[in-house]
Amino acid sequence: KRKQTLSYRGQRPSLHERDSQRSRLYAAERVGLFSMDQKRFTDKVEMQQYLDKLTSSAWWERRYGTRWKVELRFISHVRGAWSYGGRRGHIKLRSKMEWDGTPGLPIALLCHEIAHNVVHAQFGYYVAGHGRQFCKVYLEIVRHVMGDEAWRCLKDAMVERRVKHTLPRTLSPEAKAAAAERLAKVRAAATSSS
Repeated sequence: KRKQTLSYRGQRPSLHERDSQRSRLYAAERVGLFSMDQKRFTDKVEMQQYLDKLTSSAWWERRYGTRWKVELRFISHVRGAWSYGGRRGHIKLRSKMEWDGTPGLPIALLCHEIAHNVVHAQFGYYVAGHGRQFCKVYLEIVRHVMGDEAWRCLKDAMVERRVKHTLPRTLSPEAKAAAAERLAKVRAAATSSS
């Protein structure tokens, strides 16, 4: 038997949400986090030990429901980027331990990549890479790891650049019915007054 294949014209359809706010988030990070003085890792072993301590902490278990081991992998090139945290349990970083010409990788970069791991574990791979879910988790991790000042700076920069960082509200069936009733009353009043 011959396998049946689908043919696509143009770009293949994606099952993932569009990552529409990535550039705005990166801009918010540059202003809100990476411009701050922060801990830098110059040693790969120290970075892995810090990550192990964080992901096995009681805070981590309370927040994300489970503890898991995240392995840092250092390679010469990471998809044209500095880092990639796309698969649960792995974070890939460039082997060169410097950031913007300064020795050491900032802790904010590690927070960013850990957030990718958490989002994939909680929501699966079909959410936007830097969407609402990612930004919510990222802010939680930044607040725990870097403190309230860093959290506030990043959150303010996100708000200023219109980065969506809260999950959308979901209404209960009763609340939806009440909202539909209110809308019907407003529409009825608008048509009777015209």
